[in-house]
Amino acid sequence: MELFENRPRSRKKQSKHREASYNFLNESSWDWVDYFGAVVNNWYSEFPDDKSFYEQFTSSDDAQHASAFFELYMFTLCRKLGYNVKYHEPVGSRKMDLTLEKEATKILSDCVLSGTPNLDQSIELIEKEIQDIIEDIDSPFYWISIHFLKTSNQTPKLGQIKRTIENELLSIDLEVGERKILNWSEGNWEIEFVLFKKSPPTKRSLASVIPSQGGGNINGPSMRTLRRTLNSKRGRSYNVDCPYIIAINTSNIALNDELIKGTLFGDMQISGFSNNLHLTNSFFYRGKPQNTLVSGVLIVNGLYSSNMGAVNISLWKNPWARHPISNELDGLTQYIPKLNNLGLIEKSEMELGQRACDLLEIKENYLN
Repeated sequence: MELFENRPRSRKKQSKHREASYNFLNESSWDWVDYFGAVVNNWYSEFPDDKSFYEQFTSSDDAQHASAFFELYMFTLCRKLGYNVKYHEPVGSRKMDLTLEKEATKILSDCVLSGTPNLDQSIELIEKEIQDIIEDIDSPFYWISIHFLKTSNQTPKLGQIKRTIENELLSIDLEVGERKILNWSEGNWEIEFVLFKKSPPTKRSLASVIPSQGGGNINGPSMRTLRRTLNSKRGRSYNVDCPYIIAINTSNIALNDELIKGTLFGDMQISGFSNNLHLTNSFFYRGKPQNTLVSGVLIVNGLYSSNMGAVNISLWKNPWARHPISNELDGLTQYIPKLNNLGLIEKSEMELGQRACDLLEIKENYLN
């Protein structure tokens, strides 16, 4: 059985904003989708037969699909690093996502998704539905941009939005470079639509979107979201006698190395600020080492079907770990804190690893 059906495809249309990711990937005939499907089917041929995994990967629920894809990605990555990888092996009364073995080395890893701070999914879904409505409008001569100024989790009158835009398109006559701003409001919703002339005409109507929810930033939300994700996988119920790693695929584009360092170790130097930002309850240290069962945190920055060869991967080691990682997982970019005589972090070293495309032996960019 394959994850993507082996059959001719003729669909050329783009994905709807509210369409399930798996549905689009299984139906589209775009070249990059063909490439992605072939690579993933090849990976899956080496994956253990697991009905629950197959159902998750092919699910119309994007979170389930993304979770399964991340597990397959990590399973394959670790195999390429030379490990014999087992899936859902029992550890006490629970199952570990991945068990890595090589000679005398054994590493356990759980995989988890981490979302974008300040994101209300119900509002996001309504905004996507409005984007689909704009895409469905027949507007060969004018682009339409959307700026969501004010929103709520109550769906506005979608038909009214469509009629308003269609009526405006019938009445305007703009030259290239001119634009018409149309403000629409209803209840707690305020949306700014910008119409401007295409050159040349095209079938698509939606130009750009500014969502109402901006996501994380350096003043806390990104760190709190990452910390909650780490807490969910800290492994206190596991009885392990070897290194244990939390692997995270984060969708937060604001999550950078400084934010990761601050969340894990408590001190964070932000470019442009003279003083460090300090998190008193970091994941690995709160007056003394904590969560020492976790040997390290592996961060994948925004893995999607379209970028699996170009995504950044980094392993952050815990210097106080009960079962430390030494030379394991060579090939990955690694951040290695160094302790002083008092057992505190004195400095951090970075060892640059290989690119994801080289590790996985796939194309770095395959969208074109």
